[in-house]
Amino acid sequence: MNNWLSVVIIVISFHVYYLVAHSETKVYKYVDENGKVVYTSNPPNNSNNIEVIEVNEANTIPPLQIKAKQNEIKQQHDSVTNRIKERMSDREERTAEIKEARLEVTKKKEALEKGKTPQAGERLGTIGALTGNKTRLSQKYHDRVSLLEKELETAEDKLKEVLKKKK
Repeated sequence: MNNWLSVVIIVISFHVYYLVAHSETKVYKYVDENGKVVYTSNPPNNSNNIEVIEVNEANTIPPLQIKAKQNEIKQQHDSVTNRIKERMSDREERTAEIKEARLEVTKKKEALEKGKTPQAGERLGTIGALTGNKTRLSQKYHDRVSLLEKELETAEDKLKEVLKKKK
């Protein structure tokens, strides 16, 4: 008796599943008075041009799958948004680094130009009337200018490195 009841329940279950899976729903499509296309499951009362669309429910997506797909899309969206934010942050950092390196080159150029003027004690005397009474400059002057030139070269090299970094 118990086996017979189980068989009946199984047969009824399959029958209900078959009916639900193969049932069709009607969707009505029409254009309202504002010119908008409307889709509805209820037939409109006041529209002349009604199109009936048969929808097989077996081809529709169950709500749980829709929710899962929405979650998947949200995760993908969040992932892309995070990558965009990371790239923007990297670009801002790189831009700041380039700006800083260019500023440093500008400062070193200005320091070199300013440094080419001999300071007190760096002139040794005049060279003679044939050369226009120019003064000789001390080794201290040449060392100081050489140091300023090396600092400028280092700043320019750093700027080149910054510009070569992967974008």
